[in-house]
Amino acid sequence: MSITIATLLPTFTCVLGALFLFISSNRLYINRRYLALFVFNSFLLLLGHFVYFHQYIAFYHRYDFIFIFSLLSLCPLYYLYIKSIFDIKIKLRDQLLHFLLAVIVSFSSLILSINSDYTTFSNYFFKVMGETEVNGNLSSGLFYVYKIGIVVYTIQILFYSVLIIYYILKRMKQLKNYFFEFEKKKTISFVVVNSIFLFFMIILGFITIFYGRKVFAKDIFVLCLFEFIFFSIHLMLCLYGLKQIPINTKEAFKNLHDKETVIFSKEDEIKKQMLSYFEKERPWSNPNLRISDLTFIIGTNRTYISKIVNYHLKSNFNDFVNGYRIEEAITIMKKKSSKFLSLQEIAENSGFKSDSTFRRAFKKYMGETASEYYKKVYKQNIES
Repeated sequence: MSITIATLLPTFTCVLGALFLFISSNRLYINRRYLALFVFNSFLLLLGHFVYFHQYIAFYHRYDFIFIFSLLSLCPLYYLYIKSIFDIKIKLRDQLLHFLLAVIVSFSSLILSINSDYTTFSNYFFKVMGETEVNGNLSSGLFYVYKIGIVVYTIQILFYSVLIIYYILKRMKQLKNYFFEFEKKKTISFVVVNSIFLFFMIILGFITIFYGRKVFAKDIFVLCLFEFIFFSIHLMLCLYGLKQIPINTKEAFKNLHDKETVIFSKEDEIKKQMLSYFEKERPWSNPNLRISDLTFIIGTNRTYISKIVNYHLKSNFNDFVNGYRIEEAITIMKKKSSKFLSLQEIAENSGFKSDSTFRRAFKKYMGETASEYYKKVYKQNIES
């Protein structure tokens, strides 16, 4: 009875969740459609658990290839769901490529299952459960296909986990750069929900990989705990998915050109203020100048200043400030009255905090050392 409840609870949760998600999906909520596909795939996987752990061998004989296909489709479908949250158009051929290995392995299982009788399949069935040894070519073939599926699933967990994390970080960074009304609370909830789901999916996946099905068949408590976690994380994902609005819908993009025009105009204005301030007030002469000082004086935020320096001026803040300091150092070196100054004194008069920083910056900016340049200028002053 406990096995029945444990395996049916997440199974019904997934099938109902997939139904509600699909019904509520539309052109603007395409993410719900992809989530519905993912949850329905989980339903097929959990249905396989129900059939397997109740030892309905005759039914599982025809279902094994479906179980393998759903197992190898789990990670790709979750990745496609994550992509759909950001309203990205995914080409059909790209979707199919994600499922190529699932099709190959499950098709191999199907061919072997069709050609095996009940006794042969039973031998394979109980071998997977760890209760017997495989006898015969077909039983061995089925078992090796199953093992190949497990290897592929292991690779998928590692590959898609890294891909999903990288993709989320990349897309969220882009959104923060372009949309200043981006809602942080929704972002946090999205990250938390999917991080929890991804964490448990990885943990449960590796437990299954390392210990196999026999650990669940021999210990009912472990099986119940496994199914309860599966139930909890899928329920959480379904409930969140039903209220989730794509982070980057078409409505958010339809006035993108106008928004970018406003943003770039504002950035251009701040850029002019910043360059004017550097020319007139010479803030770079302060060796402790920080980007926060500049944002306070100009009356803007760190994001704008960083973006202007990085994207508009093709530099970073330290190199940008040091550029002015190097120009000042060159101006000092060229003065005949400065011929008795040491490089350390020139560095201090130019706003550098130390002589070593000055020398590194000078070499980077001018392509030659400060000493070489100073000697050359000193010689020119003598000759003139």
